[in-house]
Amino acid sequence: MRVILPGTALPPSLLPEGVLAGFAAITGDSEFGSETLRAVEAGARMLATSWLLVDVSAFVHTYDEVRSLAQGNAFVDSSQSAPILILPLVFRNEMAGTGYGLEAAADMRLGTATRVLLHYSYLDLNLDDPSGALAEREEGGSPTHGAYVNIRRDLGQRLTLDGSLRYVGALPAIDVEAYTETGVRLGFRPTPDVDVHVAVHNALSSQHQEYAPVSLHSGPALVQRSVQMGVTWRY
Repeated sequence: MRVILPGTALPPSLLPEGVLAGFAAITGDSEFGSETLRAVEAGARMLATSWLLVDVSAFVHTYDEVRSLAQGNAFVDSSQSAPILILPLVFRNEMAGTGYGLEAAADMRLGTATRVLLHYSYLDLNLDDPSGALAEREEGGSPTHGAYVNIRRDLGQRLTLDGSLRYVGALPAIDVEAYTETGVRLGFRPTPDVDVHVAVHNALSSQHQEYAPVSLHSGPALVQRSVQMGVTWRY
C-alpha cells in the first residue's frame, strides 16, 4: 500500500521517456516497529517558607529506533491509465537521539489577597537520522524555552483580578516565531454560587501564529485577540 503525497509532483527533468508525471509516495515497511525510550527523571518539591512552594524537575530521555523516512528506488507504475513515476518514501526506525529538559515552578502567597504563579521550561532535543531532514524538523518543532507568570488579586470579598503573561520560543522547523502574550480576567461573585466574569485573551497583538499544520491542504492558523464574557452557576 502507498499514499501519494499531494503537492509532491516531480520535476519533468527526472521523468524517463514516455512518462508524463511523477510523485513522491509514502509506503509501509513490514519491519517497522515501535520506538524505544530510556528515561531518567528527578525532581523535588519544597515548601521553602510558609508562603513559597518551589517545584523543580529535570529529565534525560534517550530515544532509539524512532520513526524516520528513507528514500527507496524509483519505479514506473503502469497500472494507471498513463504510466507515472513513483519515488517511494519508506517508514523506517533509523532515527535516534537524546532530549534534555528542565521545569521549574513557584507558587507564592503574598498576604491573604495575592497569589503569584511562576513557571519555566527548557528543552534541548538532539536527533540524528540518515537523511538529516526529518531529525531537523523534529528538533525544531518544539520550543526550547517557555515561561508563564500569573498574578491573582482579590479586590475585596466579591471581585477578583487575574493577569497572566506567557512566552513561547520559536519553532524554526515550521517558521513560527517566538511570541509573548498576556491576558486579563475580572471576576465578580454576587453570591457564593454565581461567578460573572469578563476576560481579554492575547491582548498584546491582534493575531499571532502558534503552529503550522503539517497537512499540505491547510494553511497556518492565526490565534486572534478575543474578549470573553461568561456566567458560572454552581449548584
